Amino acid sequence: MSHISTCYAVCDKVGVIEEKLIESPINWSIAYDQILSMDKRDLEHYEKNLLGSFPNTYTFTKRMAEHLLVEHNKQKRIPLVILRPSIIGASLEEPVPGWTDSITLAGGIYLIAGLGILKELPGEENYIGDQVPVDIVVN
Repeated sequence: MSHISTCYAVCDKVGVIEEKLIESPINWSIAYDQILSMDKRDLEHYEKNLLGSFPNTYTFTKRMAEHLLVEHNKQKRIPLVILRPSIIGASLEEPVPGWTDSITLAGGIYLIAGLGILKELPGEENYIGDQVPVDIVVN
C-alpha cells in the first residue's frame, strides 16, 4: 500500500530529516477523535491550539494521516510506503508535457504567465523551485 503525503508534513522539524515516520508529541488517534467530535465553530475557535507548531491544516492533517495509517496497519502488517514529495506540479511527459488537472499553486502561476497576465515574478536566481512533476510522483 502506498500513501502520498508531503515533505511539508515534517515542516516542524529542522536539519536533515530521515525518511521514516517522524515521532510526534501528539497522540494522533486522540486528536483525530477530538476533531471529529467538534462542531465547526469549536474547530475554528481552537484551530491555533490544535495546530500547535504546524503552520496550517494541510501539514497537520498530512502528518496525522501518516501516523493513523501506520497505527491502523500494525495488526494487518501490509507493506506500506509513505511518499513525501514537495509541491506536485505539471507533468514532465505523461500523458503529455505540461498536463495538469488543477490551476492551484504553481499551476495558477503558469496559467496567468501563459495568458500574459503575469509579466514578471520576482525571485532569487539561486533558489530552486520546490516542485516535482506529477508523472514522476505517480511512476
